[in-house]
Amino acid sequence: MKVLPQINEEGLPFTDSRLCSILLRTIVLLNLMLVVFTWSIWYEGDGRHSGAADQLFGNLRLGGFRADLIYLFSSSFLLTFPLLYFFERARDSRRAKVNATFCIFGLVAFAAYLYRLKLMLFG
Repeated sequence: MKVLPQINEEGLPFTDSRLCSILLRTIVLLNLMLVVFTWSIWYEGDGRHSGAADQLFGNLRLGGFRADLIYLFSSSFLLTFPLLYFFERARDSRRAKVNATFCIFGLVAFAAYLYRLKLMLFG
């Protein structure tokens, strides 16, 4: 019995590499969204009011840190591995070039987050 491939809306079959690319780009976009939100008082809160992050993730803590912070650190660290993989193949493949660019954007966003964290902690 032959298994038919899944077909997307353009009539092209989904491949494992295509699904991995979509997953990688989704993770990077989620990281970018979290970093943008951390610059907002609505999300982070201030000394007088708790923000949306505290209300959403306040009970989800690991080692005293909120779940969104742990996710951002771990996913940004893990972005270095696909970056190395796609950076090596970027010359031959457009998809690899786009994925490498997404990884770079994710790491730059993480660097901006670390800068924001430094400002919050040390002024």
